[in-house]
Amino acid sequence: MTMKNKTKIYTLIALLFLVQACGSKNESSSEKTTATGKDAQLGGLATLEQRRAIHKKDSAMIAEKRMKAWNEMADKSPTFTDRKGAIIYNKSEVSPTFVGGNSAMMKYLNGNVVYPEQAEKDELEGTVFVDFVVGSDGTVRDVEVTNATSTDVDQAFRNEAVRLVFSMPKWTPGSQNNVPVNVKYSIPVSFRII
Repeated sequence: MTMKNKTKIYTLIALLFLVQACGSKNESSSEKTTATGKDAQLGGLATLEQRRAIHKKDSAMIAEKRMKAWNEMADKSPTFTDRKGAIIYNKSEVSPTFVGGNSAMMKYLNGNVVYPEQAEKDELEGTVFVDFVVGSDGTVRDVEVTNATSTDVDQAFRNEAVRLVFSMPKWTPGSQNNVPVNVKYSIPVSFRII
């Protein structure tokens, strides 16, 4: 069985709309850090099942904090200007969507992920929260990792999540007053060995 057949990426679609456009700029540094306390308590000797339970709980906690921060940010400032001078909506009347919907996004992610080889050997799993902008033309840009669930989420997971999101095909752009606009978006990308 090939590595691609043995591993898949799971995106927490249930959280997709909850963390949509979760702004990383207003988060405190403690929210940006990984959940290392639980890893330290387990002394790095936790079983895969124990680490999965921790990652699931940490993902939900981070998503909740991100949603709260995003709601506060969107209320204070519905738009911002990026470094190139483009107006970006934190939330638009009509949200951007992956062409074909969530099931098509899952199929794309599952079919294109490259699970980091060393992470698979070490049975490492985790969730990486990726923020990006869906442009008014549907292109994905300004991709960045803003959170991760644990110390198991090493740089290889972060790099793969960014590569995967950046290489997405065009989306259906979000719109404001029936006009396509740039919208900040966020998805959790979960790496899980199956």
